Amino acid sequence: MRSSVAERRIELVEWERTAVLEERITPEHIRLLRKEFRSVVRVERDPLEDGCWFLTSLGYVGSIPLGDDLLLHLHPKTPVGNIFRMIEYAYRIDFKIFDTLYHCETLPGMVDALALILAERTLHRVRRGLYRAYIPRTARLEALRGRLDVERFIRSDWQPDLPCTFGEQTVENEENQIICWTLHLLLRSSHLSQRVRPTIRKAWRALSRSVSCFPCSSSICVGRTYNRLNSDYEMLHTICRFFLDTLVPAHRTGEHPSFSFLIDMNLLFERFVAEWLRGRGELHEAGLHITTQERALVGEGASVAFIFDILVKDRESGETHCVIDTKYKVPVKPANDDIFQVVAYATQQWCRQAVLIYPEPLVSPIDISIGDLRIKSLTFPISGEESEEIEVGGRRFLRELLRLVGD
Repeated sequence: MRSSVAERRIELVEWERTAVLEERITPEHIRLLRKEFRSVVRVERDPLEDGCWFLTSLGYVGSIPLGDDLLLHLHPKTPVGNIFRMIEYAYRIDFKIFDTLYHCETLPGMVDALALILAERTLHRVRRGLYRAYIPRTARLEALRGRLDVERFIRSDWQPDLPCTFGEQTVENEENQIICWTLHLLLRSSHLSQRVRPTIRKAWRALSRSVSCFPCSSSICVGRTYNRLNSDYEMLHTICRFFLDTLVPAHRTGEHPSFSFLIDMNLLFERFVAEWLRGRGELHEAGLHITTQERALVGEGASVAFIFDILVKDRESGETHCVIDTKYKVPVKPANDDIFQVVAYATQQWCRQAVLIYPEPLVSPIDISIGDLRIKSLTFPISGEESEEIEVGGRRFLRELLRLVGD
């Protein structure tokens, strides 16, 4: 049984236009979708179909609670097992080391399992003792502690207290606050089962007794450094990053927002391709490496920002050999806007190859040249029924990419 939302549900499949009768969805639900989720679900009214709304999931997977009486389920076109594989790569979570994850067969089951792992490992860390970090503090003390602020001391006539700057060990640090905030969001979400919710609540209460609950984003989980005292936090923060990416405010119950669980498949596909490429020895052997999400400011006064999905670079010189843009959609052929975008990116990087990557083969792929620039569409297939097909398709994609870069 799932939590808190009534049994009424509407099932949508990625990019499929679904008719929903008016008696199943109220004007308030439609208003909420159009206001808060217009980039997630397209809402249309067909004048020839009286008494009916048409909803289309725009490349998202998960669930949206609409008030307390209706749940919108967004199902993937890609097999669920392949989404798990993409999440493994994108977030660097090895499902095989967690029995509860390895045997999951549904997205709700995976969410429950990940949340349970986070809660149980948090409780284990609370029992062992939370990580303490030195936080810099400044205070006036009766005795010297840390470093004396000589300038303030000289200027503070007739004050016997010493202005000191010192480090204080405390559990009130980002490492613990990230976990506390994530557990708080999970408690406010509507998709966890009643089986795991008590453990989430227990972990949050144990942690929040000594750690403040500050809002934070998933970006705070990236690029952190760990040591022998907090090495176990790395996996906890990886799970937190996944939930901070996928839990978004849905509606308010009294003073508190409820949260939807939404996987942005565009973002997941981009991260999956990047992390899959990052681990390939063939790139290293070819003297190449990749960078992701690089920014470049262009135009007068740096008024335009380019953000590159993936750049393939020379490991020695740093020269960009190829610009890669991921497109989680399956058109008949690449859209002109997508071609124009990748041409602009390649021009800014002064490289001769640009690639558009799609999750399925196109009816009309492209391989064209504009001056010295070659633009090609490639496929990294993710829709096969067997998980091994992802690796097979990925290796085929990599061979084509290396052949293109080597030309």
